[in-house]
Amino acid sequence: MSGFLLGLLFATGVVLCANVLRQPRLSMSDQISPYVGMGSTKSQNLTQQALAAINDLLTSRSWSPWSKNEDISKWLRQSESEFTLTSFRRKQITFAGYSMLVAIGWALLRLSSGKGLSPVLAFALILGAFITGGWYAKWNLASQANKRRLSIEEQLPAVLDLLAFAVSAGEPVLLALRRISKSCTGPLVVEMEKVVNSVNSGDGLVPALNQMSNQIESQPLTRATHSLELALERGTPLVQVLRAQAADARAHQAARRRLPQQHWQEKRCKPARARAWRTPCTRGTHGEARRRSRPRPQRQPACRTTRACCRRSRRTSARCGLEPAGGAGGQLP
Repeated sequence: MSGFLLGLLFATGVVLCANVLRQPRLSMSDQISPYVGMGSTKSQNLTQQALAAINDLLTSRSWSPWSKNEDISKWLRQSESEFTLTSFRRKQITFAGYSMLVAIGWALLRLSSGKGLSPVLAFALILGAFITGGWYAKWNLASQANKRRLSIEEQLPAVLDLLAFAVSAGEPVLLALRRISKSCTGPLVVEMEKVVNSVNSGDGLVPALNQMSNQIESQPLTRATHSLELALERGTPLVQVLRAQAADARAHQAARRRLPQQHWQEKRCKPARARAWRTPCTRGTHGEARRRSRPRPQRQPACRTTRACCRRSRRTSARCGLEPAGGAGGQLP
């Protein structure tokens, strides 16, 4: 029963992957129908409906493990990837197929070795491998976009300083950006080159800078472009603004590097302090210090003889110091 179920799942996965990779040719009416308000002239079969439902679950919801098309497009732009949205979705399906083949191979090896395997567990394992393969491709793209954004933030102070030097020498902002894009390298320089090309094609400098900051989604870069926009509109000295933004970007970098160190130090010191308060030696030391700080009452030397001995003879009691200070006529305590 388990082998039949595994074979059925394997065949279903192969058919789905083949149908997705082999895109059918659409007629001209089907291609232009979404843009003229008409529906498709061809009815979907059962396989296409199943693929549409799977695509909706994996890529169209807010909780979809393969992320939505908007997020994928944003990460592709931030990472400067050569993939388009369609090609990246194909890559996700390829990764998912490879993961599913690995899960099926492991299940077949387990069955061939004589060990039992529950059909429900096998189905969950294969389905989880399929979803995990596409999720890994998405995670890899998101990590690449994050790395490139961090490298842009690291390069931002130096580029702002160079821009301030060029502006202080008398160059306009656009010419300074063009000079920096030609003489320097790095991800931020590539973005500045795109801004220069956008301005050369007819766009304004401020909209091009705003578009770059919105696509990168970096807080220091957004603050710098906003300050530059305000300085250009209000006539504020650009050199002071650029140097202030460079200092702010350096402070942001220093704070980001210092926060993990402080967190690690606090996490490392808290258990040590707790253990120090719990040790018996520490408790004994604090208790001894408290006992030393208290005033000790003065006690009279205790008598070595018993009270019965002192009651037998007044001379003995007087010798022991138990008789009150009123003389020999006092009573024994």
